[in-house]
Amino acid sequence: MSDGAVNTGRVFVFGSANHDHVLVVEEFPRSGETVLSGAYSLGLGGKGANQAVAAARAGGLVAFVGSIGSDQPGDDVLANFAAHGIDTSSTARSADEATGVAIVLVDAHGSNEIIVAPGANADLAATTVDAALDDIARNDIVVVQCEIPIPRVEQIIRGAARRQATVVVNLAPYAELERTTFSDISLLVVNESEARSLVGAAPAAEDLATAVVTATGCACVVTLGERGSVFASTRGRVAAVDAVIVRDVVDTTGAGDVYVGTLAASLARREDIVAAMAAASAAAAASVSSPGAQSQPDRAAAEAIA
Repeated sequence: MSDGAVNTGRVFVFGSANHDHVLVVEEFPRSGETVLSGAYSLGLGGKGANQAVAAARAGGLVAFVGSIGSDQPGDDVLANFAAHGIDTSSTARSADEATGVAIVLVDAHGSNEIIVAPGANADLAATTVDAALDDIARNDIVVVQCEIPIPRVEQIIRGAARRQATVVVNLAPYAELERTTFSDISLLVVNESEARSLVGAAPAAEDLATAVVTATGCACVVTLGERGSVFASTRGRVAAVDAVIVRDVVDTTGAGDVYVGTLAASLARREDIVAAMAAASAAAAASVSSPGAQSQPDRAAAEAIA
C-alpha cells in the first residue's frame, strides 16, 4: 500500500446487517441427519455490515446505509458500527421487521454453510436509499451487494453513477441484474462461481475476468480463493495478484466481504487497483485465522501479514 495515502472520498456501503448464530460442527449434516455442535456463539454479520467494518478497519471514512429492526439485535449492530467510527445517520430502523438473522455452520476445516432470514434487510425503502444518495459526491466509493432487494440494488447503482461516484458491486449472493445496469458499474467483484454464472461458459479460471468484461462491459475483479485474484479492465489491462497463504484456517465466514471492504477503502485513497487487491488479499487472509464474520484485523495488522 502507498505510504502516506489519504482518503480523498468516503466509502458508502449499502447492504445488509445481521445477527449471526454460529455453530461449530465436525462435519456438515447430510439430508435428514442431526449432528451435535461443539460450540455456539452469537456474532454480527451481513455482507453489507461486514464490508463496512472491513473498510473502516482498513482506514476508510465509512457510512452504512441499510435497514435493521427496532430490537436489541439492531441496537447491537448500531453499537458495533459506532465502535468502528461508521456513520449510521442513513441507517433505517424497521417497525415491522426484526433485524436479519444468519445461521452459520462452520466445520472442522473452517468451511461454512449459511442460511439467512433477511428480516428488516428486505424492508429497505426507496426513500431511505434516495436520501443517502443525496449525500454522495464524485470522489466517493459506493459499495453494494445482493442481500437487499434487487430493485434497491439497481436504484443504488443508477443513483451513484449519476453522481459520478465509483460504483463497486459485489454480485453476491449471485443475482440477475438488468443488463443496462452494468453500464453504470465502475467495478464488479465476483468469485469464481459468480463469474461463471455471468459468462455462461467455462473458460479457464485465469481468463474469467476477461470473459466477465466481455459479457458485461464493465471492469471486474474475480477472486479465486487460494489462487489469488484477477483484474480485467474494459481497456484490455489484466493483472493477477497472488493470495496470501494461510497455514491454519479457522473460519472462512466473511472473508470475501473483508476483501471487498478493504478494496473499497484502498480505492478511496486512490490507490492503484493492484495495490488495492494486494491489501484486500492480506486482510482476507488474516480474517480466516479467527472465528466470526467480522474478525479481520485493522489496516496495520493486515499489512504486517502481507
